[in-house]
Amino acid sequence: MLKTSSVFTVLLQHEIKMQYRQSAQWLTPLAFYLFVVCLFPFALGSMQSILRQSAAGIIWVALLLSLLMSLPRLFHSDLNDGSLAQYCLRPSRLMPYISAKLLAYAILYILPCLLLTPLLALLFYLPFSSILVLVLTLALGSPILLLIGSLGAALTLKARESGALLALVIFPLYIPVLILALNCVNLAEQNLPINALLAWLGAYCCVAIALIPSALKAILKIGVA
Repeated sequence: MLKTSSVFTVLLQHEIKMQYRQSAQWLTPLAFYLFVVCLFPFALGSMQSILRQSAAGIIWVALLLSLLMSLPRLFHSDLNDGSLAQYCLRPSRLMPYISAKLLAYAILYILPCLLLTPLLALLFYLPFSSILVLVLTLALGSPILLLIGSLGAALTLKARESGALLALVIFPLYIPVLILALNCVNLAEQNLPINALLAWLGAYCCVAIALIPSALKAILKIGVA
């Protein structure tokens, strides 16, 4: 019998291959993120002060919206082909499946956005120190967005209008993340200490990583049954 780590590795490779073959599904949110962020500097022109003040908010909201485009489809293909039901029937395989699914999503959807962010931030005339803080908040906050979004995707798995319902379910939970992240960037631009806010954001990330996968496992078992 395969060990849990071996099962996780096999499932992760499978998820990445399946997502890579369906390139339109994972390139569309990335293109949306890129276009939304790039449009604002052109729309606001050369008003550097306005661009710098709104940069963090624009980038964070663009990332959030790009995630909402793809999260409703997170478990749908596995539900339709019956593989999700098979994982739910074997509890020892369900948690490696969830972990592999989320990590593959992070690699293909979130990591490219994080790599593009420093270049996109230059369009807003952000100083290097603010760009570093912005990327750090995204690195800490994007796993929270993904985990909360996956929870919403599981709760709305069999709903007809899952996209709109997903946004209603998870958006209130995103607000604390946005407040913490945007305040970090604003304080950094004023040369004020941000350690406390980063600690809160990091704690939120750790709690989400520790608790949400187990809750996701229970919700999927109930929803598929």
